[in-house]
Amino acid sequence: MYVAQRDKGVRRDAAKLIADAGHSTIARSALNGEVVFRKPRLFGFLFFLLFLLILCAALDGLRFNLGSLNSAGRPFTGFSAGIGILISLVPLAMAVRQWRYTVRVSDNELAISTFTTRTVPLQDISEVTIGAFKASSFCQIRLNTGEEDLTVGSDLRGFLDFVKLLSENVNKSKSRS
Repeated sequence: MYVAQRDKGVRRDAAKLIADAGHSTIARSALNGEVVFRKPRLFGFLFFLLFLLILCAALDGLRFNLGSLNSAGRPFTGFSAGIGILISLVPLAMAVRQWRYTVRVSDNELAISTFTTRTVPLQDISEVTIGAFKASSFCQIRLNTGEEDLTVGSDLRGFLDFVKLLSENVNKSKSRS
């Protein structure tokens, strides 16, 4: 319940920031240039711990031969350990993705980086809105080039600052055109 209420407050504040960005004439001298936003490293650390837990369980089962997946026939613990090791790679990839995820907002472009980097000029952005799916909010970035819309989750550190900065920069680029 607390998380849902907090998320609703984040959506309300972000929608207000987007609406105010179009009417704001205050100069942002401290935020000129490129600003980098990242996801909190804690989630990546938790995924890494899950990776280690699954990996250690798979290796422990291989070392001590505690049983098998096939109780009617020969034990194939090596096979089950291999499957466990492959399954452990999923949380490892999620941890690396959390650690590498960055969003860069500059005066001319937006760059979202994980394993690859997607760079979009600000004049190609038609609208910045706030959306919600189930219990999580996100910033939806609509492109006027016909490409797929971009989304940035509210778990980004400094999410409200990101929404405000992006909205202001998009409005500035529209007024320059």
